[in-house]
Amino acid sequence: MKSLKVFALLLSIMLLLSGCSYVAYKDYFSSADSYDDIWQLSGFSQEYCESTPLFPNNINELNVNDLFCRYDQQILLGEGFQILLEVQYDDNNLYNSELSRISELAFECNEYFDNEKYNAFATQLDANLYYEYVLIDRKESKLYYIYLQNIPKEEIEINNEFLPVELK
Repeated sequence: MKSLKVFALLLSIMLLLSGCSYVAYKDYFSSADSYDDIWQLSGFSQEYCESTPLFPNNINELNVNDLFCRYDQQILLGEGFQILLEVQYDDNNLYNSELSRISELAFECNEYFDNEKYNAFATQLDANLYYEYVLIDRKESKLYYIYLQNIPKEEIEINNEFLPVELK
């Protein structure tokens, strides 16, 4: 009888939560010093040693303009990620080397974006709410590395300018 009451209580809680809006405990990371720690968080879709394939393994020597990461521990649903890394490449050799590395790993996907300012390359676009892509601003020699996983469209905090059309 007691186990039946516990089961009914748990079922009620699950039904209540399923009817609610998005529920998650959110952690934010914005310091370049936390870059390595981000990739150690649990819940990534793939097993990464240091970072995703498109993101730089190490940013210590790079001119990082912005790092934004929101890590969501979603109640009953797992984890969600939003990561944006903006890097200014002042060294042409390093910049060209990075463009070459990206073009070998990813496919060009400009048709998924409506901002003609950027060239887009991706390894994943909406594979089970999983996005991994780079936007290239050739005029400014900037790269915007973006990773989204298991985040509802209305919860995305990254600027719409950097999102595929389907997420706007």
